[in-house]
Amino acid sequence: YQRRVHGISGSDNKLVYVWRSESTQERGRTDRGDTNDHYESFEGSESGTPVAMFAPRRAVQYAVKAQRKREASEMEVRRADGRQTVLRADIRHIIVTANYAGTIKVFVDYK
Repeated sequence: YQRRVHGISGSDNKLVYVWRSESTQERGRTDRGDTNDHYESFEGSESGTPVAMFAPRRAVQYAVKAQRKREASEMEVRRADGRQTVLRADIRHIIVTANYAGTIKVFVDYK
């Protein structure tokens, strides 16, 4: 997700919402750009999740750089044709959440 294109919000119903802020403008609507039907959600905690944010870009860049240095980020898999291939799981973005108890969770989305 790109910060200029996507919004993020925690909620009291355990869910974290991520939505496209441009989608209403792309359809030619003139209503608010921060509310629309183009969103995804996932459970942030077992209680309310009032805080959700994208990790700073530099933190994501550092995580990608560290991951590439580790052999663990490469994984061999056997394809249907029987040949081996190596998959690399690059980080797309990182989301950090916090709940009312002060528990902080980090969610990583891979390409």
